Amino acid sequence: MLLYCPDCKRLYDEADRCPTCGKRKGREPQSDDLCFLMSTNAIWVEMISDLLTENEIPFQKVSAQGAAMAMFTGLYTETFDFYVPFEKYDEAKDLTDAFFAQNAEEESEEETEAEEGEEETEQE
Repeated sequence: MLLYCPDCKRLYDEADRCPTCGKRKGREPQSDDLCFLMSTNAIWVEMISDLLTENEIPFQKVSAQGAAMAMFTGLYTETFDFYVPFEKYDEAKDLTDAFFAQNAEEESEEETEAEEGEEETEQE
């Protein structure tokens, strides 16, 4: 049975305590509970926002550091947490997992092509 922690908004498998915050307040998730989907850095925020919007999945994104810290450390070090309603969680999780799997595959192909190009240059 899946449980929802109202304190940290995380879903977890049945356990005595939330594995993230350690509290004992887990309960059955309700359709409108905002659930933690993922954290990502600023580079991916707009792409994930667009992906969820295009698939009509409501979401909230929250700066994990806060504006002041982001100004101090720089925009690209900032991370954002995404939350979606429980009723859309599985769909959102599948979409984001597929998105990042596709990007990882494309990056791997690009690295392979670059390495092959370097080998050809070295042989000449």
